[in-house]
Amino acid sequence: FEFAATAGQSMSVAIQNVALTPNVAGSYYLYVYAPNGAQVGFVNCYPGWGVCDVVHMRNLAQSGTYRMELHTPATQTMGGTLTVSQNVTGTLSPSVPMSLNLSTVGQGAHLTFTATAGQTFALALSSLSTTPANSPMNMNVYNAGGQLLYNSSTTSSNLTFNLPNLAAGSYYVWIAPRYPVTSSMQVTLHPRAGGTLTASGTPTNFSTTAFGQIGYFEFAATAGQSMSVAIQN
Repeated sequence: FEFAATAGQSMSVAIQNVALTPNVAGSYYLYVYAPNGAQVGFVNCYPGWGVCDVVHMRNLAQSGTYRMELHTPATQTMGGTLTVSQNVTGTLSPSVPMSLNLSTVGQGAHLTFTATAGQTFALALSSLSTTPANSPMNMNVYNAGGQLLYNSSTTSSNLTFNLPNLAAGSYYVWIAPRYPVTSSMQVTLHPRAGGTLTASGTPTNFSTTAFGQIGYFEFAATAGQSMSVAIQN
């Protein structure tokens, strides 16, 4: 099998509805190769698992034709469905929810946002719905150099990454289902919650806007002082 892609794209390959004949224990392997022959994706599956992990490929390095090899057991024939999809892309703006509809089986999303030096955000995935239901969704955050900064997964409707004191530059949010599902969700980049407190005894009201968001506060003090902090209401 082959598919075309351009450098910088993020792609996903889902395999489902697999049937082996004769129907006895066995495994199969899916390999994905770049135009230069380098392997860029792999998954090993057993029909008894019911579902097979999606092969996700972030930020492909080459333009051209990508080749897939599906290796079946030596004593069995195999049938099934392969689906290749390009990740949905977009740019996140602070406080503006982005609705994602990943309507192709196994499809992911590759989003970007920009930070200035020292900025703090809370990145929130909410209102998650998958078909079939309760399928795990992975969310990763990378810096401009491709270094993985945060990663986690959820089968519920809410997942928040607190991103404090970021370096200036571009950041990438990669959201990808583990299994061949369709999904919808909202992704929001929340500005920092918190502020500077005075030691005058004046109360400061605060609120967070995302589940699990951390509030960051500062106050000034001098050596030898004794201070107290109270939280109420």
